[in-house]
Amino acid sequence: MQIRNWLPFLGMPLMLLFVQIVAIILVMPMQAVGLVAFEDPESVANPLIFIGLLLVFTVILLIMIRLGGRRVIAVFIGFALFMTFVYIFGALFSFTHGATAATAAAALIGAGAATALLYLYPEWYVIDTLGVLISAGIASIFGISLAILPVLVLLVLLAVYDAISVYRTKHMITLAEGVLETRAPIMVVVPKRTDYSFRKEGLQIAEGEERGAFVMGMGDLIMP
Repeated sequence: MQIRNWLPFLGMPLMLLFVQIVAIILVMPMQAVGLVAFEDPESVANPLIFIGLLLVFTVILLIMIRLGGRRVIAVFIGFALFMTFVYIFGALFSFTHGATAATAAAALIGAGAATALLYLYPEWYVIDTLGVLISAGIASIFGISLAILPVLVLLVLLAVYDAISVYRTKHMITLAEGVLETRAPIMVVVPKRTDYSFRKEGLQIAEGEERGAFVMGMGDLIMP
């Protein structure tokens, strides 16, 4: 059964909106525990550092894909997701109950449960819900770590990088395909049909058929 044609297209901007709302909610807890990416939010060097790290990380991933190290990539992504949940839950629990051993343990347990849920039951609504939370947490950290001018510089640099990596070098396509092959839950999924199941169908397309869902990377949610 097909969902009305306009509903999937509405799902993407709604998730973008939810990410921004949740990110704003997370600002106070993140600030309270001092979770910032850069010490000086006003420094224009911050976006340059970020782009430099992005390039290094991209090169490492491309080399690993070329060498067939997709399992290593999957493990690394899983660990990164776990640590992101630790930061988010840690900030929330510390903000509401104070920084104690109990809140630290609760953050670790919550992060472990969320990561396990993503990998053990990767249905589209689970991926989307936790994906919005992850994206909002990262967006919140960037939001309190960069002032307006560095943000503008970063967005311009990212736009240039995206254009080059997609249309000139095309390495972003190779990177995306390689990461998707690991089935790492680092995207959001908007089904086109009411009976769509990401667990059963994934993103595979049978000959003569169209993909059962739209997908968007978390990076697009964090920095649209």
